[in-house]
Amino acid sequence: MDNLMVNVLNEKDSTYTLLLNYSSKEATLNDRKNRQLIKFVFDFKFEKIEDLNKLTNPKLYTRVQTIKGRRFKKFVEDFEYENDSLTEKTIVHLTSYRNKKRKKIINEHYYYFGDNENTVDSHKKSIKNYLLNKYKLKDLKDLNIEKVLHLKDGKIESQIDFVEIKKVDFNFKFEIEEVYPKRL
Repeated sequence: MDNLMVNVLNEKDSTYTLLLNYSSKEATLNDRKNRQLIKFVFDFKFEKIEDLNKLTNPKLYTRVQTIKGRRFKKFVEDFEYENDSLTEKTIVHLTSYRNKKRKKIINEHYYYFGDNENTVDSHKKSIKNYLLNKYKLKDLKDLNIEKVLHLKDGKIESQIDFVEIKKVDFNFKFEIEEVYPKRL
């Protein structure tokens, strides 16, 4: 089952992210610098950035533990790509292994790139820039990310469809209604 989510990133300060999860009807503003979360309730379809003013019931969580994924110093990566002439997409397959023995897969992804003008990602740490710099994949230069498939044990674990990526300067205001844990 696909889970529709909208992820709003702060281009000026990457320590803030806002995730709207349609299945749980919950929005989470994550402040990684101060290790805080603010959770909101929402019951609307996100269509424009001003819709963020409709978020309700903000709750501040002050004791947040961050879980970092394991990093492997000696990981190796297999890279392959193909140009699909039927769909006019470039498909990149990256498989990361724990070490050069290539026995333990730690990540496996398929990235779909096309000419969707709404998904231009100019962020310096984007997957497109990573592939351009590391693998010199010049075919991606004029293409934009459209979809990512994350595989686990050879099966699709999650799918991300990029509908729109854009930079917007917007501040939304809210007042915290509850704080967890409650201060004494």
